[in-house]
Amino acid sequence: MTETAQRPAPLVAVPSGDGQGGSSRRFSRRGRERKIEILDAALRIVGRDGLAALTMRSLAVEAEMPLGAITYYFSSKSVLIADAFRVHASRETERVLLAIRQLPAEPSVRQLSDQLTSFLLGGLTEHRRQLISEYELLIGATREPELANLSRFWQQAMQRELSSIARKLGSSHPAVDAQLLLELMAGLEVDNLSTEPDTEDKAAIHAVILRAVSALFPPQQGS
Repeated sequence: MTETAQRPAPLVAVPSGDGQGGSSRRFSRRGRERKIEILDAALRIVGRDGLAALTMRSLAVEAEMPLGAITYYFSSKSVLIADAFRVHASRETERVLLAIRQLPAEPSVRQLSDQLTSFLLGGLTEHRRQLISEYELLIGATREPELANLSRFWQQAMQRELSSIARKLGSSHPAVDAQLLLELMAGLEVDNLSTEPDTEDKAAIHAVILRAVSALFPPQQGS
């Protein structure tokens, strides 16, 4: 994930308190890039070894930086974890919105099902470690109020986008239907996170999503 400096600006900004990810210190451009490099290293540790393995010392080793450089950017582990969550949530929200915005203005049930399946399978394959990091951080959110607030904001951003699509598909309860889809996606992620899905698993995932979307948005009379 060290390619972060070349990433486009996120489509939705995850709130960061004072604009510096929880720190009152203002950094130069190189300083901000270095901070992101450290956060990338933190997310690698979380995805590979779990949140419990993330310490300032393990991070210094992973980032190949002096311990003093880590503590210069992050005053505590709580600040570090919150900033790592912000970075991940901003990237993942961007990925969600890009996937949704690839749909036509008036998507069909099949098109929405295919796009949701593609997004979910992308998370379970090429973005697998990031997805594991996400669930590690979400578990941490149960014990950290700031992480819980960030998680809530992130979920609301995705629900708004799916609600808009549900409305286009004729839903009379778009917010509820969007939440159902988010819960379905989360459940499928958890159920398939232990091993990378094979061809049969992928077909089963697509079948579940298609059936759910078809049930939520049946053809309207006269259409």
